[in-house]
Amino acid sequence: MDADTRLAERDPFWQQQIDKHVASRGQYADPSACGTCRAAVKDGKPVEDDECAQRAMLIQPPDMPCWEVLTEMTGQEKADLPARFHLPVFESCGKPNAWLCAVCWGDGWSTAWPCATAVKHGTKVFTPEHETEQHEARLRARITELESTLAERDEQIAYLLAAEPTLDDDQPGVPA
Repeated sequence: MDADTRLAERDPFWQQQIDKHVASRGQYADPSACGTCRAAVKDGKPVEDDECAQRAMLIQPPDMPCWEVLTEMTGQEKADLPARFHLPVFESCGKPNAWLCAVCWGDGWSTAWPCATAVKHGTKVFTPEHETEQHEARLRARITELESTLAERDEQIAYLLAAEPTLDDDQPGVPA
């Protein structure tokens, strides 16, 4: 008998807390979840292992508009941006501290998160971890490709510079 079971038998408060914890576990299993958790989710139960639960990632998309672009957009243009841009951002400078939408703000105004777009689109605001990992792998592959292309270009330039005659070279027909 484990400690949680012994504690729950003695105090109904702790049984309620354990039940809340179990209920708060994800109803969705991560793609890399163990077979037991995938089977539990398939049966409509929560995952058994915390590390197998699919979690939302608050990452900024690579195509997120920069601050300068956002300042030029109207409130409606910002609201029409894809849901993945409407992430919560913690504002710690203001009083009181608050969670604000990353794009729904302007000169002298801001919108608490979740904004209307985030509420409308729900979970589309968040990026699953496996999609993040896939995106990072694609970016790493692209960086490697660009680095090899640059290395080839450097070699070509070095070859051309070495082959190019200079004025100091003794060349037939050209006075020194």
